[in-house]
Parts: sequence; structure tokens; C-alpha cells
Amino acid sequence: GAEAAARPAGQAECRTAGGGGDFFPTRSRYAGVAGGPAVDVAELFTVEYFPSYKVVRNLAANETLVLYQCGTERPEGVGGPGAKVFEVPLAGLSLEATTQLPYVERLGLAGGGQH
Repeated sequence: GAEAAARPAGQAECRTAGGGGDFFPTRSRYAGVAGGPAVDVAELFTVEYFPSYKVVRNLAANETLVLYQCGTERPEGVGGPGAKVFEVPLAGLSLEATTQLPYVERLGLAGGGQH
């Protein structure tokens, strides 16, 4: 099972792979890939799942994100050249424009930020 690992004050605890479990048990299904709910409109992105990380490819922007579970080792050499690697869940975020704020608020992630 997963255990908790300490994070800085004000942040959620990290899960650690006590039993080497799968950190992403809920997966999206694309073009016949088994598991999770169906996603019918996934023409502009793909998601590949691994036990402690996932690789998200934004096909429209030609951008790759590697999202690894907090409390696990950062995966190296994954996602190809130029891939951006982030620990999830994110401890914080910054916005490039105020037009993005309504989306962040809708996700319940606004508030308590520094300006």
C-alpha cells in the first residue's frame, strides 16, 4: 500500500510506494486501450501510464510532460528530448495572464497565492 511522506508546511503529504503499487489506478481509455472511463475527444493529446509516472503529450503544441508521483524517484530519460518533468500533485502554480484565472478558480485551485 501507499504511505505518506512529509512535505513542506501547507502542502499535502506525498504518497510513497510501500508495496510498489500503482499510483495511477484510474486511467483514461484512448482508441481501445483498456482501463478507466472512455475519452472520445482525444485528438490533441495522448497519455501513457506507468506505475509511478505518466507521460502526457500535447500534440497541438508538440509538448511532452512527465508527471511523477510525489514521494517517488524522478524518472530519468523519459518522454524524449525537451520533455518537461513535474512532481504531482503540484505544490503551487503561476499564471502567465489573468485570463487563466477563471479556469483555475473553476478547478478550486485559486486563493492563498502570492502576487
